[in-house]
Amino acid sequence: MTLAAGGLVNVADIGVDSGWIPITLMAGFTGTLEGRREGDDITIRGVVTPNTNWGAAQTDNQIVDALPPELRTPGPLAELKAGTASTTAAIFRVAFNAAAINVRCGAATHTGGVYVSFAYKAT
Repeated sequence: MTLAAGGLVNVADIGVDSGWIPITLMAGFTGTLEGRREGDDITIRGVVTPNTNWGAAQTDNQIVDALPPELRTPGPLAELKAGTASTTAAIFRVAFNAAAINVRCGAATHTGGVYVSFAYKAT
């Protein structure tokens, strides 16, 4: 392995490996969100929880405003995700748009977290 520009590691079989990079959340949220780029494969994973609640049902909450450049999506992505609380049947919509990540909760004032897991190609 050798260190490449931008701190990325060149690995013969995959090209580039960034290692796991912590992703900074917006004020009002806590969690364990992180991302990794291996060649053209990008993975985002973690749990995000609001400090108070998700607000009104179906309201977009921006949880990340600036994904690191090596983790950005080639275009908009969205998926429905499960919440971390088994006591409330809340469905979450997690959407990526270039550098931002938004979460929309289907239940009003829900306080549980959401599992965020995406895998996509960089190009």
